[in-house]
Amino acid sequence: WSDVMEFKTNYEPNAPTELLTEGQVNPEKVSLTPTFSAKYTDNDANNTAVAYQILIDMTPDFAEPLVWDSGKTFFTDPVSNGSRTPEIPYGGTGGILEGGRYYWKIRVWDDKDGMSNYSMISQFGTHSRPSSPTGLEMNGSSSPGVLNSKMMSFSAIYYDADGDRASAYQIQISTTSGYDNIVFDSGKKSTNVASGTRSNKYYYDGSSLLSNSGKTYYWRIRFYDTDDMEGEWSGNGIFYDSLSPSSVLFEGLQMEGITVN
Repeated sequence: WSDVMEFKTNYEPNAPTELLTEGQVNPEKVSLTPTFSAKYTDNDANNTAVAYQILIDMTPDFAEPLVWDSGKTFFTDPVSNGSRTPEIPYGGTGGILEGGRYYWKIRVWDDKDGMSNYSMISQFGTHSRPSSPTGLEMNGSSSPGVLNSKMMSFSAIYYDADGDRASAYQIQISTTSGYDNIVFDSGKKSTNVASGTRSNKYYYDGSSLLSNSGKTYYWRIRFYDTDDMEGEWSGNGIFYDSLSPSSVLFEGLQMEGITVN
């Protein structure tokens, strides 16, 4: 008998290369629902990639529990040899958080069910939303007290851990500290504030709240960054409607025969 020669009918795909997260190499800031892609190559020229598996973790050793394991998932359409995979959407729930750093790797299966090794590890960071504004000032004062003018202005110190500028703000005024009776909402308005600095003065443009009623009002502000991430609300600022001398009622009071009306 002649020697039996063994030969391989299919080569496993090469480990995927050129990993991208949202089209970028190791990006610092992506959304909480990123997409992933990689380049597929195979020593069998006519093979295609038909499935993938992605692992994501908060550490590069991919210790359990993982943030996400896609499992073996089939592409909608086969990927030709030498081509980039389509964008693969993150399919986890709540595992990717703001201001985090994550690591991921991918492997693929070809149309002969050959499985590649995992790729090299790639990484990405996620956006942080703006912090709660501080240093609230109304009419240039941190404790304005009683007001007697409709020309109210508001400002605060803006901060974003990513260093992003503020692109918009929103102010609300309420007669209750829990904001269940909002009497003014500026809506989302454009602005431009560097992180760590005080904003411009934003002038009140609603209907008059000041009618010498002596009411207490609460106000708060939040910012949106250039990635359109909605920031946290500030704590409460407080101001009071003014009481003019004429609002102290003397009607019907007689003083030495003089009636004051």
